[in-house]
Amino acid sequence: MKNSRLRIFLLASAFLFLCSPFSLAETIIQKKTSPPNQKFPEQPFISFSGGMGISLLSIADIADYLNAHSTAPRIDEFQSFPEFFASAEIPFSTTLGVKFEYAYLFNTFTTTTLDYPLYEFVQLHMPTVFIQKLFPKNLSIIKLGAGIGYHFGSVEETYLGSALAYRSRGIGLKGEVEGNTALSESLFAYFAVDLRINFQGTLRADNGATLDYWYYAGEERYRRAASLTFFSLGLKLGLIVYV
Repeated sequence: MKNSRLRIFLLASAFLFLCSPFSLAETIIQKKTSPPNQKFPEQPFISFSGGMGISLLSIADIADYLNAHSTAPRIDEFQSFPEFFASAEIPFSTTLGVKFEYAYLFNTFTTTTLDYPLYEFVQLHMPTVFIQKLFPKNLSIIKLGAGIGYHFGSVEETYLGSALAYRSRGIGLKGEVEGNTALSESLFAYFAVDLRINFQGTLRADNGATLDYWYYAGEERYRRAASLTFFSLGLKLGLIVYV
């Protein structure tokens, strides 16, 4: 519980810190490199962006599965996943556009069961299509986006030298606030914060096996198949080029 609160606090603090450069960078660039009347281009431009970030995921089923099979300390439901992303944006006008994004998230977990190590490698492939509302202002722009995608994930488990991959897929929803601030005429810094909800199905191996574990509700015990359904909060940094 303390670890999850600390992660949430750090993400919130980082978001506030990252938001501050917009007004500061705009003021500095406008004073040093731009005429007073220069503004963000009024005609729409196609753009390409890429970068990395970190997302805090609530992966309850994976945590419950590992804890049910582990003799080591419990694993927290909230886990930080590194993220790499690339996207292309096509504006319809100066205030509305569409964005196509691919994001890759991953993490590795190690625990102990019956005195032997159990390794889990979790990865997510998430293509998403967004509709964006654009708010250009001088040398920066803010974008509010909502998107949907069909996402793919897997958990690769290694135990006693044997490896087995379990896969899952399903619909994902994402809301995002993105900001760009000028570094040069066409190159901008990229900052974003996002919220995801993924409805991914049961993890299943090619042989039909599922990632099962026991859980308790009161005095009753039930067998459950783990899924990759999750929600997350993420921060991203990168570069965006307008062409």
